[in-house]
Amino acid sequence: MEKAHGGYLKAMCRQNLALAMWLCLLDSMKIVFNQSRFSWLWGSPDIVPMFGDGLSHVFIDAYSHDEEDFASKNAAQLDKWVFEKVKKYFQQSTHLSNATELLNEDKLVFFLHLLGLDTNGHGYKPHSKEYINNILVVDKGIKEIVELFENFYGDNRTAYLFTADHGMTDWGSHGAGSDDEIETPFVAWGSSIAQSKLKRVVNQVDLAPLMSSLIGIAIPMNSVGILRLELLDVQSEMKYQAACNNLKQMVEQYSITREERKRTVLPMLFREYNGFTPVILQRVDSEVLRLVDSRRFDAAAALCLEWIPRARDALIYFHRYYRVILGLAMAILFLSWNVLLYLAVSRRNTIGQLGYAVFMPRIIPLIVLILVALLLYYQQMPISNFVYFLLPLYVVTIVINIILLSTPNLFNRQNWDTYFSKINKQKIIQTLFYNAIFIVSIGVFIVAFYERSILSIIIVFLAFLPFIQGITLFPWNVIWFVICMVLAVFPQLETVGRTPNTTLVVLSPILCGIFSLIYISRLKSNAKFPMKCFPLIHFLVAGLVLYSNVWFSFYQTVPLIVRISSWVSLPLAFILPIIASFNLTDRLFCWFSSLFIPYSMLSISYESLFVFLFGILLFIYVRFEFYEFKDAEFFQTNLNKNVQSINEPTEIDEAFSFKEWCRALILLAFIEIAFFGTGNVASLNSFNPTFIRNFITVFSPFVMASLLMFKIFVPFAFVAYGFASILHLDERMFSRLCVLLMIITNFLSLAFFFLLKDQGSWLEIGISISNYIISMTASSVMFLLLRIANRLMVLSLKDHIMKMFYFVLIQQLEVHTIFAAAGSLTL
Repeated sequence: MEKAHGGYLKAMCRQNLALAMWLCLLDSMKIVFNQSRFSWLWGSPDIVPMFGDGLSHVFIDAYSHDEEDFASKNAAQLDKWVFEKVKKYFQQSTHLSNATELLNEDKLVFFLHLLGLDTNGHGYKPHSKEYINNILVVDKGIKEIVELFENFYGDNRTAYLFTADHGMTDWGSHGAGSDDEIETPFVAWGSSIAQSKLKRVVNQVDLAPLMSSLIGIAIPMNSVGILRLELLDVQSEMKYQAACNNLKQMVEQYSITREERKRTVLPMLFREYNGFTPVILQRVDSEVLRLVDSRRFDAAAALCLEWIPRARDALIYFHRYYRVILGLAMAILFLSWNVLLYLAVSRRNTIGQLGYAVFMPRIIPLIVLILVALLLYYQQMPISNFVYFLLPLYVVTIVINIILLSTPNLFNRQNWDTYFSKINKQKIIQTLFYNAIFIVSIGVFIVAFYERSILSIIIVFLAFLPFIQGITLFPWNVIWFVICMVLAVFPQLETVGRTPNTTLVVLSPILCGIFSLIYISRLKSNAKFPMKCFPLIHFLVAGLVLYSNVWFSFYQTVPLIVRISSWVSLPLAFILPIIASFNLTDRLFCWFSSLFIPYSMLSISYESLFVFLFGILLFIYVRFEFYEFKDAEFFQTNLNKNVQSINEPTEIDEAFSFKEWCRALILLAFIEIAFFGTGNVASLNSFNPTFIRNFITVFSPFVMASLLMFKIFVPFAFVAYGFASILHLDERMFSRLCVLLMIITNFLSLAFFFLLKDQGSWLEIGISISNYIISMTASSVMFLLLRIANRLMVLSLKDHIMKMFYFVLIQQLEVHTIFAAAGSLTL
């Protein structure tokens, strides 16, 4: 049980009673409860309702959400509550005839969800005395519950299963996929359970068939688990029946999936799975019957178990039947969409605005689309497949239309001769060089998703950016180089969350306060509110963080003043910047400083120091983009309040320059640094309530997720505000940059699409899916953040208040004028 949380459950049939635990296999578990005669569930209000809602024969009792407090000194009370509820129910049942009848039915399930260990593990870590004491509470509670069941039933026909849904790291988190997090205890004892001193490794997915066999119900229809016969201590015939049921359940899934695929494929194109065909299945069935007739039940059971993995492999084969053709269709869609984006933007005004004619397929492409649609209809393909196959073809037709409209003499040989005559060797080498840079960059970005240490290479390359671009702004380029070298160290560190570091958490706002003083000193007498407040605020934040950590180490609670200050910092982060002046650098400084305040309150290690340095790096990059300005001019640059409307059409159609490609690649590099600089996909999935301890300690999924999302959002907001400062004067550059970012991320998405996994550990599968989703949404999210940052950069609270004041004043004057006029008429 160490480093795991969970509980256990009791299932009963007339021949044996089974006790099992909360699994993350929600569907299979819910079906087990659904097929039981009656079920009783006690525990967390976030867990037990998932299994019993809507089922009239399932009885649920849960404590309140307020009791799930990670800072509580007595989280073991959650487990005591469960044990006491079970005892109380059985005690009361002796006085209630109806309850006694229910408890003596067959196929009963009792589910005890024990959350105390998980709560103490998060709040106090697995090696704390609170966690160890909680283990003793659970051990004692299990002993008492087992005695209760044995005394109540008195027939020695109860089987018990004890396990957990996940483990826990030494620093109190789970979700990243390490062995400590995915290895859980599994203890089985009681009736029909084979006694053994040997340690066995059991997959969680195999527990559903075991539980179903113990209580005598059908195995869940969607289960892909395999019954572990060595865990059963029953007669050979019963082992055979259990194994046979498992095989039949798997074969049924295979048969249904096979028929679905066969029905939607032309007969001459249908391919069976070589290792498991209907003919082979018939032979296996005949052999099993022969063994049963000769009463060789052990051999029959072994044969059934031997063919279950093959049936599962056949099921997986038909589940992936369309993978190759669908993958090809998606590849065509990605590539054609990229070509369409590029042609639509870089068409050099040769066809003017894209009209409806571009989106209407020509005769031959239209015939192809119709034929493919008819073929899909004839094969009775699902609607989704129509989209997968027809959409790429349609996008290709648009690409063809743009090419033909922009180059009407495409098939004229003389034009091709003229074109090739203009190409020289130097231009070919230059093009190949640029393409090589692009391909290598894409490859590095892809590898960085899997190995965050690669970010160090990207950051070191960025360190030489001003020298490569010929930017000689001293001392900016030197500071840039130094900060890049310091930032390159962070990806080599362990992900944030493993080892809290109070010193760095306190040091970061102090450094930010010192930086604020340096920046304000440059303004001299021009510094106004809220600029003058930031040094003091950051020093106060450092003091609050130190106070919170010291207080928590002694009293295991968070001071109220820290809690209030943490929540106040959230709206403050968005109010202070819109009060500042319209000076570009002042606004950028205010946004960075303001967002850093709540970020510091959400930090537990080096991430706040990383974000502080990352903000300075982005500030310097903005200076590089204004390299033609002198320092005085740069610091005096004002924002343009009259930014073009988002809905106003802009001309963006001309060829992309090399500088634009570089800027897009640099933007993507900043995005990856912001995302992976302090962690990776696995660490983001790892739940550690220490991050949000200053804000909330009571378990609240929505609030906790919102705070963690805000923390992830802050570095991206830094990037958005940095690039919004660069591009805010030219609306067309926003659209062009976002199109380039979309093209690049589409190539990343295509690569991650082919790297998707549906086998292996859940961590490998989850990371492959996460990488694909991140790459797919990166351009859209960044486009949205850039738009929001562009508006917020020029938003003024003072202007809005003045407008409201003038509006109210004018309304009052109009009212007085009307009354005055009415009075005149009366006279």
